[in-house]
Amino acid sequence: SNTIKIMNDTISLPKIKSGVPIRLHRKLASNFKTATVSYHHGIWEVSIPVTVEVKPQKTYFGSVGGFDVNSQHTLVSNNGWYVTNPKSLKNNEEKLKQLQQQLSRRVKGSNRWKKTKHRLQQIHFKIRRQRLDFGHQVSSTIASATILLSLRICT
Repeated sequence: SNTIKIMNDTISLPKIKSGVPIRLHRKLASNFKTATVSYHHGIWEVSIPVTVEVKPQKTYFGSVGGFDVNSQHTLVSNNGWYVTNPKSLKNNEEKLKQLQQQLSRRVKGSNRWKKTKHRLQQIHFKIRRQRLDFGHQVSSTIASATILLSLRICT
């Protein structure tokens, strides 16, 4: 019933004071009816689903590339291109071990326990972001290489 409104870099939601500041990452494509508010690792997020019509592009590929996932490399293509594993967990393993030991020695519910738990959550969140970033980098590299390949074939 039009209770969610976005005006002048603020959003008004029911049950929350009106005029909460937001950062819009892109313009909204259409009207929306719902918003989901979530709290992750000290950051409040509002997800606003919108409906967008997308016209599919016609692409013609001269050849099809194959990819394989194995234990030594994240991806191996049929033309010899490969991506090594980033090992983000292994690089942060020592810090995680140290913080988990500290947390186990703290009195549950104390202020030091809460601070240590927060630091542990931040390390896990950092590992999650590193893995997501790696996936985005690899997929964008594959997509840009595919676009370049299709441009070479078409021209």
